[in-house]
Amino acid sequence: AKYGLAFAAKALKVLAPKFLLGYDIGCVFEGTIDRSSLSGSFKELGCRCCINTFHGYSHNFLCQVQHHSNVIEGMGLEDLETLERVFSSSNQLASVTRYMSKHRRRVFIDLFFHQWDEEKYKNLATMIYNNYRQALRIINVDGPELERAKQEFDVGEGDLEKWRLEQKTYFSSLGKEPEGHALKIAYVERLKELRDAEEKYKTANNLFLIATPDDASKETYASALSITRKRETKRRYADERRDQLTRDVTLLEERLGIAREQRWTFSSSEFIDISKYITRRKYEKALDKLQKLVIQRLFELQKLNLSYT
Repeated sequence: AKYGLAFAAKALKVLAPKFLLGYDIGCVFEGTIDRSSLSGSFKELGCRCCINTFHGYSHNFLCQVQHHSNVIEGMGLEDLETLERVFSSSNQLASVTRYMSKHRRRVFIDLFFHQWDEEKYKNLATMIYNNYRQALRIINVDGPELERAKQEFDVGEGDLEKWRLEQKTYFSSLGKEPEGHALKIAYVERLKELRDAEEKYKTANNLFLIATPDDASKETYASALSITRKRETKRRYADERRDQLTRDVTLLEERLGIAREQRWTFSSSEFIDISKYITRRKYEKALDKLQKLVIQRLFELQKLNLSYT
């Protein structure tokens, strides 16, 4: 990551503010920047990362709806795949330089990129002209078509943005266990642990209070003292464990809105339902994950025009 961060640091000095950094793994790299010393400057200057147009379609759909260059307003016609074209063109050097000496290999590589720069510079006007024509065609042809479709289906500009946000929210939560469910599961598990802890405390406390040596005449004072201390330690640990679990249960009750006098019991319907769910939780989570992967794949195939393949 250090090379990418070095590049981002240089870009902050030269290109800022509000530049867009395209990267094959821009979705992950944005998190890397957030955890680095560049985070403050990167956010303050309004910069962000995205994934290249071509590589973006190999990412899952949730990543695409957030980081793909096609969904970023103001991105324009740039696909961010210039380096891929450079690498593809430079592959022709392999057969020529394979058996050359180091010096001649470097000369040929340097010559290739000098020629690349010259050709691109000569064709710069053509490239700008073609992009301009493409932009005009999109505005003059696709724009009216979009407006007609919006009128036909009675869709406003606000509806498009609303659907985009709803789609992002849907895929963000798809395959995930609802937070309320997770809290109830934790609550039931803590109640079970609290019951076991109370039983262990009662056992340890009774053993400490009523236990007597089998044959007091054969025990020395030191051995009796050692046994008593061990039992006291065990009782104290059980008491601390019970208190900790009681606090955990109380905190979960606050988050779930359950009053102390309404604490679930082992015979309550809510407790029984969640206990049954826990036994099949692993299976249902696997089904949720499968559903997420299938739906994401369908949307990904649609983006690639491969829906029926």
